[in-house]
Amino acid sequence: MRECIAGRAPIGHDVSMNNDKSIPLADAHVLVRDPANGPMLNPLTPGEVLSLGRAPGNTIVLHDERASRNHAEIRVNDDGKWVIHDLKSRNGTTVGANEITSEHTLIDGDTIQIGSITILYCEGPPPSLSEADESDTDGTGITGEMSAEIAEWHSTIRYRRNRSRLLDDIRESARTAPKVGQAAAELCRLAFTLGRTTEVPSAANRALESAMLGSNASKGMVLLPTPEAIHEERMTVTDLYGVAAVPSDLRIDAIPTNLIEAVLATDEAILAGPETVGEQPPAITIAAPIRVNGKPIGAIYLSSEPSDDEKSPDDLEFVIAVCDAIGQVYTNLEARETLSTRLATAASENKLLKERLGERTRMVGASPALAIITTQVERVAGTKATVLVRGESGAGKELVAQAIHDASDRKSGPFVCLNCAALSETLLESELFGHEKGAFTGATDKKAGKFELADNGTLFLDEIGEMSPTIQAKFLRVLEGHAFERV
Repeated sequence: MRECIAGRAPIGHDVSMNNDKSIPLADAHVLVRDPANGPMLNPLTPGEVLSLGRAPGNTIVLHDERASRNHAEIRVNDDGKWVIHDLKSRNGTTVGANEITSEHTLIDGDTIQIGSITILYCEGPPPSLSEADESDTDGTGITGEMSAEIAEWHSTIRYRRNRSRLLDDIRESARTAPKVGQAAAELCRLAFTLGRTTEVPSAANRALESAMLGSNASKGMVLLPTPEAIHEERMTVTDLYGVAAVPSDLRIDAIPTNLIEAVLATDEAILAGPETVGEQPPAITIAAPIRVNGKPIGAIYLSSEPSDDEKSPDDLEFVIAVCDAIGQVYTNLEARETLSTRLATAASENKLLKERLGERTRMVGASPALAIITTQVERVAGTKATVLVRGESGAGKELVAQAIHDASDRKSGPFVCLNCAALSETLLESELFGHEKGAFTGATDKKAGKFELADNGTLFLDEIGEMSPTIQAKFLRVLEGHAFERV
């Protein structure tokens, strides 16, 4: 769809030739479609040069890192034609399907492409701005409208991104990111280091060191939420604290908090400077969000003094990748802390339940007969001997077995009971020794026997007199210390 069709000359009229300089230039304008700022109409005035680039002094400021600071200009040439002139830009200028190298004469309807920004050259009355369809991001990670928090930083912002190519296919990013080799190596080292950290502060310090090294920053800070604010729906600067800083005495009130606020609000990383904003000294600033579950919960702030080593989108993407690594470590350590707390709680409850169970099952009494039994229990508990407990049904044989187990060095192991009289010979053999899958009809899974389950603990077999002679033979063989196999 072309918005400048109203500017077409009627059929039979030639407007492509204008060699007679006495003929006035047709009305002309350009329609700029910038994903960051939306559509914008700009009239072309003969005798004036319309400059395009990232630098704030240009007539049209391009918010795309692929545009050079002074990228191109549109002006009238000696023949009285509107032309676009590429100023030896880094990534070039395309008109239609052709990349221009110097000067190109424009005709009605020409489409100029600079990075993600489309510029339409039109002759004739300009279209209504409401007819210009607004475009969204182009999938490269260059995003967003300028928020109110960063209005005063507008002219200093050079790059904005919401994700890093360094975390995509490394072979693809290697063709476009000049520093991808060094960045990938540093991220690999960082990943191994963060994998061994057990505390958030140490992880934050290591990540800050890596981010400063990769971006050549002179100072920086990692900001994470306070414990009270961790569950807030939307983080603000007041919810954060500096968990790591270089120099160590750097305070939050000494950094541009409005820029951090903008990063949290837009979920975008920003590279700004070196122009001065307010009372801030001239500096190149990088601020990037730290995300957990896709939500910004903190930020990294980096600052360096202006130098000949100009910052690029690769520096911004590297810092984003470091932030994503911090976010993952933060998530893992929080999950580990939660799991540790739950395990400690479960262990405490388990211990309490064992104590209560022990109180219910312990032998209570002061008779001479019970005192003799207690003495015998204490004598055999310290050995590895097999004990035969005899008595009538209901006399408390299981209580004696439990007392022996609790008094032995195996008390932390399992106490397994089995009533031999309640099972047939075949089932009793399976219960004692276990069985393999398919050993008999109904054996759909492998099963461990009571001997295996009682490993490092105590096995109590009740009513052993009801065992068949065949099972007793196998049972005695195991008691003598021989190995056994599952059915």
